[in-house]
Amino acid sequence: MLRQAGAGLRGRCRGRASGACTAWADSQGRPSTCSRSCARRVTADTQLRGPGGSPPGPGRSGSVASFDTVRELALGLPGVAESTSYGTPALRVRGRLFLRLREEGDVLVVKIDMADREALVAERPGVYFVTDHHRTGAWVLVRLPAIDGGELERIVTASWRYAAPPRLVAAFDAGRAGP
Repeated sequence: MLRQAGAGLRGRCRGRASGACTAWADSQGRPSTCSRSCARRVTADTQLRGPGGSPPGPGRSGSVASFDTVRELALGLPGVAESTSYGTPALRVRGRLFLRLREEGDVLVVKIDMADREALVAERPGVYFVTDHHRTGAWVLVRLPAIDGGELERIVTASWRYAAPPRLVAAFDAGRAGP
């Protein structure tokens, strides 16, 4: 299960330590913020969960994912450009690597909050895993044939949120809110 906002992303929130942190999603799913990182964390947690607040499970609709699908999803987000990393296709947001295809071709390397990573690996080890090489970094590996389209979209968006500059995330959220 993904944790609620408050622990882990690039330092601690001062409000959380004092019990005054308000970085929890309000009744309409919007983050209340005590800091930029808390807002990014709440939004990423919400993005990773399926409808109804639970992660998608087996049997949900979707088709076998490919890096072409990942590329299409990521390029629909602001500031994303194609690149390479370790000789494989990669995606960056404003120069920061957030997704890349692993050498074997059916595994995606995804930048994500460490606490979220641990929860994903524990909940869905058939989809998410970590190698010794990635154990100390904020990366999770995703078996593309095992993930459905909706879950893939959520993990790509959450990864983008984690790597993107806070102003870009805020502008994206403001644009999605609509009039």
